[in-house]
Amino acid sequence: LTNLELDVLRHFGFVIENHEAEIKLLQDIYHPVYSSAQAHAERRWWDENLDVVRFGNRSDGWATYLKFFAWKAKAFDIVLHADLDLCFWARSPELALQEFPREVTFMSKMHFEEFGQFNSALFAIRPSKKTFDELLQRARDGHYYPMTNCEQDVLNAQFPRQVLSPSNDINSLVPHEHWCSRRGSPWILAENCLRKNDPQILFKLRGASCNHFWDACVSRRLGYVDP
Repeated sequence: LTNLELDVLRHFGFVIENHEAEIKLLQDIYHPVYSSAQAHAERRWWDENLDVVRFGNRSDGWATYLKFFAWKAKAFDIVLHADLDLCFWARSPELALQEFPREVTFMSKMHFEEFGQFNSALFAIRPSKKTFDELLQRARDGHYYPMTNCEQDVLNAQFPRQVLSPSNDINSLVPHEHWCSRRGSPWILAENCLRKNDPQILFKLRGASCNHFWDACVSRRLGYVDP
C-alpha cells in the first residue's frame, strides 16, 4: 500500500499494524503441496478421494497467514476478520457482535464449500495466545489437508466442522455480501474506488466524510448521481 492509500484507511478509522518483521517467519512455516506425489514424498496429510481444485501453483499463501495475528489482539474481547472484498449491510458488525455467544471462541461460515471446507473470508474469534501458537505450529508441521494452500486449510484443521455448532453461523450473525467485486453485485465500491489506485480519487478520499465517500465510490457506481 502507498502512503496515500494508508492515509485513506486511517481517515476512515483503520488502525494499521506493521507485521513486516514477521514475514520471514510466515514464509518459513509455509509448506504448500501441489500434487499427490509431493504429499506422499513429504508424508503430508492427503485425501485421495478429494477432487481438489487448487489456486494454481500459488506460492504467496504465506501472506494469508497474517490472519493468524487476530488471535494475538488481546486488547479486544472479540475480533472480526473480514476480507477486503466483503461488504456489510443491514446492521453494523459492531452491533451484531454484541450477540456473540459467551461460550464461543471461533465462529465461521457454516455453509461449507464444495470440498468440505468453511470459507475463511469472514470469521469472529476470541483472542488467545495459545491458539495463535497452535496455528503457527500446525502450519509449520503441515498438519492440515492442503486444498487451497492458504490459511483456510490450517483453520479448517484447527477447527474441524464436527466441533463447530451449526447454530453459530457468522452468515446469520453478521449480514454481508460475500464478494463485493463479483459480477452483478451492487456493492462494487472496492473495484470502483480503490483497486484502480486512482491518485485523484485517493487524494479526495483522504479527507472525505462518509457522505462524500458514498458520493464518490458508491452512488456513482449505482447510478444515483450524474457522473
